[in-house]
Amino acid sequence: MRLALSHAWNPQALRLIFQDYVLPTRSLLPQGLMADEPGKPVIEFSPDKAKALMRQVGSGRGIRLEMVLHKEDWLLFQLFSLYAKNLKRIGIQLTLTRLERSDFARKITRGDYDLAHSGWIADYPDPDSMLHPLLSEALQREGYPNLFPCQKQDFQKRLTLARQEGDATKRQDMYRAIDRAMIGEGLIIPLYQDKRVIIFNPMIGLIRPNPMGKICLFDIQAK
Repeated sequence: MRLALSHAWNPQALRLIFQDYVLPTRSLLPQGLMADEPGKPVIEFSPDKAKALMRQVGSGRGIRLEMVLHKEDWLLFQLFSLYAKNLKRIGIQLTLTRLERSDFARKITRGDYDLAHSGWIADYPDPDSMLHPLLSEALQREGYPNLFPCQKQDFQKRLTLARQEGDATKRQDMYRAIDRAMIGEGLIIPLYQDKRVIIFNPMIGLIRPNPMGKICLFDIQAK
């Protein structure tokens, strides 16, 4: 059923809601990180495959799921309303519940949800900063939101090995493999990456953010 949910996600919906202000992504690793891998998505949008998977698990037509969102995320509510229509076609009734941030955080921390939307930026420009928070049981024991409630012992081991690897090329391949495995098992659905819009005076030249998306103004010189 997780794979069916993944095949029911249509990235074209992003353009209808966000226009050109987000970048559809096929990976948990944003553009610019060492493990970013463009190309064919791990799981493509395919209503037919989603229906076939639902028939395979014998779920019939009567599955009800709830998705929790922040109350103020109106655009996301519209986005997932479109997603709910796709799910309805394959026999899944999705209810969207908008919560205050405190109530949302409590549900996520307890793992008390069917689906949830979340997003974050890396603390440092490395794929480990994107994947480790999702997979670390130690962090979750300390109260970090339980965004990834599944049996993940194998992922934990693979992540530990990747963190210990000193060869950059091998490390890149290891993080790519973890990323693709998480998506390929339907454990998480990558949606989009925010675009940063920068308005500047051409007299100071082109402003380029660093890999963390931050802007340094110390080296700017007027033309």
